[in-house]
Amino acid sequence: MRIFDLTKTTLGSKWWKFDFHTHTPESNDYGQGDESFKSIQPEEWLQKAMESGLDCVVVTDHNSGGWIDGLKAKNKELRDRDTKPGWYRELIIFPGVEITVANSSSRVHLLAVFDPSYDSQKVTGVLGACGIISEYGDPNKSTTTGFVDTVKKIINIEAGGIAIPAHIDGKQGLLEGIASLSLELEKSLKAVSAAEFCDLHKFDNAEPTLKKAV
Repeated sequence: MRIFDLTKTTLGSKWWKFDFHTHTPESNDYGQGDESFKSIQPEEWLQKAMESGLDCVVVTDHNSGGWIDGLKAKNKELRDRDTKPGWYRELIIFPGVEITVANSSSRVHLLAVFDPSYDSQKVTGVLGACGIISEYGDPNKSTTTGFVDTVKKIINIEAGGIAIPAHIDGKQGLLEGIASLSLELEKSLKAVSAAEFCDLHKFDNAEPTLKKAV
């Protein structure tokens, strides 16, 4: 990923409120069964993000980047308006995707985050390289590549992304139900440099080698 300098217009240090894991109606399970959520439009989606005080957001729909271009276009339109809504605030959109990875006998979720200059096509290209060329938005559609190979597709020079295991200790997380460190798991953990945890203390009393690895 190219270095995106969020501090270039700021003197001194500053905290940025950053959501690395968000969904849109592009994900089949958006709204968790409440179909009324499916009617939300890009401006309303952005309004909710801005009203929550976010400075940066990664759009990580299940196996799809379909909403990214529309959100970026609407965000630019809002920014360029002479008269902005009262809820408007600057928001940086990072293209991303939540990939369902075929990992041995299970399916685990992996976030991919890309440079803000990238678009939906970049996400679709990475998905294609991992074997996902249809059923976009379906969290049950999985890669033909394993976890480590999928990470490599995300972080290679052409894609330049960052790979982050999603809800790593929760449902469909890389560490779901894990009690000990296997060779395959060790390789997977070494392939990434960050993870999304639901419970930061879940592995405090884990088997020593597993605790050290996470």
